[in-house]
Amino acid sequence: QTKQPPLELAQQIAGAITKPDWLEKAEAVAPGFINFTLSRDFLKKELGLEKALVIPNGIDPARFPEDKPFNKDHLKFITVTNFNFEGKTKGVEILIQILEKFRQRNRVSFTLAIVGGGRSLEKMKKRHADKSYVNFTGFSENVGPFLLEADLFLYYSLKDSFGIAVLEAMAHGLPVVSN
Repeated sequence: QTKQPPLELAQQIAGAITKPDWLEKAEAVAPGFINFTLSRDFLKKELGLEKALVIPNGIDPARFPEDKPFNKDHLKFITVTNFNFEGKTKGVEILIQILEKFRQRNRVSFTLAIVGGGRSLEKMKKRHADKSYVNFTGFSENVGPFLLEADLFLYYSLKDSFGIAVLEAMAHGLPVVSN
């Protein structure tokens, strides 16, 4: 068993991600400057929120394991999301489409655990019931045990400025592929 999935695997999945037209146009006009996170200065100057307090995201790396084995014969992908937000729900839809292309092209054995709850969860379960490699776990207060079982963390969201789940996955030693 290898400790981490090969970099080529992450690159193949990332290569299957297609950007929306509006994002490609925006990047052509301002390469390297596209960011959906709002700065403290923007909140204060542009929105007039003088008392804006920015609380940085944080993770305590001491809570997480340092290394874990990797089974290259069957890959375990995971994503964590909230199905109450349309942008995140659509992101999971796109992620499943990407993995379907990946599965067809590479004939690699894998499963995708989707951890999260919300009002669109049941609709998503029904829509993807025919995909044996997709497992909707539902909401969990503690995603740690799910992350410990995974080999690679995948994250795709249309409107998320920053996903704390990405930090948690990295703290668990998982490679991350994200848009």
